[in-house]
Amino acid sequence: MKSNRRLVRLTAALSLVLLVSCQQPKPPSGEQELLTKYPTAAGDPKCPALLPDWLERLSAQERRILPTDCETLSRTPQFSWGEARDRQVGSTWTFVLRNQGGAAVLTRTDLSAPRFLLDLALAPGDYEWSVAYSNTRGAIVPSQWRRFKIADTAAFANRSLLAGQALAASSPSAISNGASLATSILTKARPRLLPTGSSFAMVAAAARSTEHLPVLTKLRELARYTLSRPVPAAPVTPVTATELAKVQGSIAIWQEARREREYIEMLALIGRLDNSPALIANAKLRLMSLAAWSPTGVSGEKINDQANREIYAALAVGIDMLWPELNGPERSQVTASLRSRLLQATESLAVLDRSPYDSHANNNIRWVNQALLLATGLPGFPEAPEMLTRYWDLSLFTLSALSGSDGGFGNGIAYGWYNFAFNVPYVAAVRSITGIDLYQLEHLRRAGDQLIAFTAPNSKQPSAFGDGLEVQEHYAHYSSAYFRLHAQMTRSAQDAWYWQANPANISAPSNALIWQLLLLGVDNRPLPSPVAPSQNTWFFPDTGLAAMHVDAKQSARTSVFFRSSRFGSYGHSHADNNSVVYTSQGLPLLVNAGYYPYFNSPHHKNTRATRYKNALTFDGGYGQSENLLSATKPSDPMLSMDARGDVIRTETRGSLSLVTGDATAAYRGYSTQTYTWTPLLSNAVRSVVMDRASGVTLIYDWATSNKTRQWELNYHSPNAFAADAATVRASNGRASVCLDRYGPASSFSQTSTWQVAPEVTQPNQAHGRFTVLNPSLELAHLTVLRDGCKIVPVQVAQQGSRISVVIGSQTVIFEKRQTWLNP
Repeated sequence: MKSNRRLVRLTAALSLVLLVSCQQPKPPSGEQELLTKYPTAAGDPKCPALLPDWLERLSAQERRILPTDCETLSRTPQFSWGEARDRQVGSTWTFVLRNQGGAAVLTRTDLSAPRFLLDLALAPGDYEWSVAYSNTRGAIVPSQWRRFKIADTAAFANRSLLAGQALAASSPSAISNGASLATSILTKARPRLLPTGSSFAMVAAAARSTEHLPVLTKLRELARYTLSRPVPAAPVTPVTATELAKVQGSIAIWQEARREREYIEMLALIGRLDNSPALIANAKLRLMSLAAWSPTGVSGEKINDQANREIYAALAVGIDMLWPELNGPERSQVTASLRSRLLQATESLAVLDRSPYDSHANNNIRWVNQALLLATGLPGFPEAPEMLTRYWDLSLFTLSALSGSDGGFGNGIAYGWYNFAFNVPYVAAVRSITGIDLYQLEHLRRAGDQLIAFTAPNSKQPSAFGDGLEVQEHYAHYSSAYFRLHAQMTRSAQDAWYWQANPANISAPSNALIWQLLLLGVDNRPLPSPVAPSQNTWFFPDTGLAAMHVDAKQSARTSVFFRSSRFGSYGHSHADNNSVVYTSQGLPLLVNAGYYPYFNSPHHKNTRATRYKNALTFDGGYGQSENLLSATKPSDPMLSMDARGDVIRTETRGSLSLVTGDATAAYRGYSTQTYTWTPLLSNAVRSVVMDRASGVTLIYDWATSNKTRQWELNYHSPNAFAADAATVRASNGRASVCLDRYGPASSFSQTSTWQVAPEVTQPNQAHGRFTVLNPSLELAHLTVLRDGCKIVPVQVAQQGSRISVVIGSQTVIFEKRQTWLNP
């Protein structure tokens, strides 16, 4: 990870310190009848486990196993594994695909990377695959045979992801492979950004229609404003004294490069649409200035990869759109800078062999491909066709590395927005340049679902999980242009509703993108009519996220968010598996605490820990992904996907919504001396049930350990908690929630201090903790959240680990890993 991450805005408030005791309630009568009637259910049968092999012994973030063992698929899969640490340098992989237990379907012995894109349509049936390598001692080391099933015959009417068709013949059902694309792109005349069969006159005419005119007007306004802006000089190495200042300097260079890219794009497009020599001339001036920035200086790949990608993207668009205005030496100068920057960028992509989830590399490959689509065929850049062949195929793996087919994004909510803002223009650019619709890929097409689920429409709302928790302006920043462009391509009524939730986005957008107009050369049908979502609950099991709302259509909505993820505490994720976040009337009440001055700052490292989340800890703050070098006190958590969670059950029944997470594997400690993980708990399961009708949310925790633990439940709020002997109250303006505890006797304490102060000025937050008074081997505890602190009749009965709850006519029963809704 690099440290030049986005600075964030800060929110919180001062808090006090209180201490109360909590008494265990008496169970109501009839509990024994419930125990007899509803015994613990048996688990579903599992796929027989494989014996551990070298692939399983790699760290989770070092391997991406596709397809996973016993996975059922509807189409030919991608194959991916991991880079063996002791593979002989220069040796190749041997890959074998066979019918399960039978004859080989395909054998490859020439693979240099730990992935394989199969250009073959597999018929329905049962298959298995294995890979082998030569280690440094010359021995052949095979993997276990991993099984999968192809189930849906309809998926093979065409060759799906790898159609291999020529560009002119591509259709919405075809995604060419890299070799075909590199060959066919050479036949498209410049400007390649203009869709085939279209013209600037046609785009301009479509842009003047009622619904697109506000976008055209905004782009014209921005382009003409740009004429008054100075052309920046090339950046120089800043002289700084602190790490924070270095980060701020890098961000400033990145933002300058981004502005210049946007300026060149807008000036070139509006210049063409309006036949404006002044705009075209200014675009050329900025292009040549950017080409003069040193590719190996402070804006280069090794120092600032984010600035580098903005620059090579700008150079690629500029040389494509302004080709007639550039003479021979100018074309050579732009090409030389573009080539140098892209060669550096592609060298850095080698990290994906060892770290397939690296967020920067996964982002960069989209920028690389977009630039190569425009650069292939340039005189002076002979490597471009081969690079496009290789990195286009690689992108078909990386586009889904941090996502799930359900549209979830596993690397933090704020970074889900940032990823969306990278993906949507890329999908549009590919569609405009090649005609290929990447929204055939479900994880891309459904990426807006998580944003709708976790960010209220037309409202300021902090992120629930991951880095940038405190940033509240995602909807304001990205809805008018990026989400509108997304809806323009998905043609989804729900997506249309979301971006139109702010009426100003329709008539006077705050931002606009050139792709919104260029895509009119592909599809200029009217935009879809908006329809609000009918659901109030979203589950993203592949990325381990859940969002439950009283009414998802409201901007000031009441929501419960939950995370238990296979991405663990890796990357921009925190050690917050099985944590909850609670918002009422659009106002945050229970938040995952901490700030994000910059990536891996001392404060950021410290507050990624479980004790700063609304989650379970023990023995004074020990939690998930602990570093055992700090065994005498809770540590800054390791960045790891091995310390992970899993959503094991979701259900919606009437007004009740349920999610259960198992974070047992997250509560582990790592030794950097022996390179091994040690379990700290034997079970860590949390079930959350939201009752939209009553405004009551139930949080059931069941945890066990082979060692006696003093259990702790942590809750954090922007303002100080108010506490008495019966309940704890969190308030924020007009909103409040009361926390009632049922289980072993506990005390409550709170503080507003940090273990490590933030590097920039920001408000305090309240850190509350329920501590069980008597250590034990097992915890079974229920926390009842009452929205608005309303008096709601709630009957709670507990016998051992089983807790039953009656809310009006609703009954919920928890026991360990099981939950029954209205049994």
